[in-house]
Amino acid sequence: MAPPEGTSVLFAVTGVMGRQVHIEVHDGRAVPTAASPDVEPTVSLSMDQESFWLLGLGRVQSSRVVATGQVTIEGDVAIGHRVLESMAFMI
Repeated sequence: MAPPEGTSVLFAVTGVMGRQVHIEVHDGRAVPTAASPDVEPTVSLSMDQESFWLLGLGRVQSSRVVATGQVTIEGDVAIGHRVLESMAFMI
């Protein structure tokens, strides 16, 4: 189930290749967008690049990286958990 329309997520990834990626939900799909300094994201997810890749590749459970402090969630925690649980895109 996709987050509600208009939800915005900030991925704050640290490390050598770290970056901030802003995503918004439009028509039920995640769409990269430019950051707006005047608008707080619905949820911010902070993690190092290893955690980002492990989550994206389905190699670690989201509950584990949150419990160990490898990922922090600010804002709407419920949506943050849903996003983290949906990150695995590799089969």
